Amino acid sequence: MRYPRGLGLAFVKPGFGTPAESFLQPWRILMGPKMRTVCSVLSSPVVYGASTSEPLASAACLEAAYSTGLGYAEGFDDGVFARPGNPHPGSVEAARSALKRLEGDGARLVLVVESSARHRALGRAAADEWAAIKSEVDSRTPCVGWLCDHVAGYGRGVRPVDSHGSLVVVALGDAPRR
Repeated sequence: MRYPRGLGLAFVKPGFGTPAESFLQPWRILMGPKMRTVCSVLSSPVVYGASTSEPLASAACLEAAYSTGLGYAEGFDDGVFARPGNPHPGSVEAARSALKRLEGDGARLVLVVESSARHRALGRAAADEWAAIKSEVDSRTPCVGWLCDHVAGYGRGVRPVDSHGSLVVVALGDAPRR
């Protein structure tokens, strides 16, 4: 059986459940092991571009033979104190992990999907965390992201875990050299 390869971005509505249990595991069975996927639970049930009926989930798949890397930072309790200038170390490790999985290819795009609980727990240190992630990426590479209620990923090196306050970093590179 030929499995599609590439990157999937999924958005599920609030109340659908946690992304790892309710979406990613069944999705993996359908799409196979080559489709790296990041799933975020939205804070609003509105998904633009979806059908007129209220959708459970919307997914976009970029199918191609390009290199992809995922990095995951576990969450932490809201009570964890993060000081400005000292971002939570998991985010930098997630960025390094995602970029390392490109196996030497330069990243063309880096996506950062962060849970709003993490952003809230970091407080003023959230800007430092973003700067620390961006410092791992070439300055010419676009680095964008969004906040959501929950986030989980599935792909090489990242298994679906629903953790309060988590973050997923995705790096997209060129097609792997043969």
